Amino acid sequence: MATKGVREKIKLESTAGTGHFYTTTKNKKTTP
Repeated sequence: MATKGVREKIKLESTAGTGHFYTTTKNKKTTP
């Protein structure tokens, strides 16, 4: 997956352990 700019799409799994997951954007400036 190519990274555009400082934003990168990442897939996060639910910490509840339900197997549910969602996608979000991570700003590399604030989150190294």
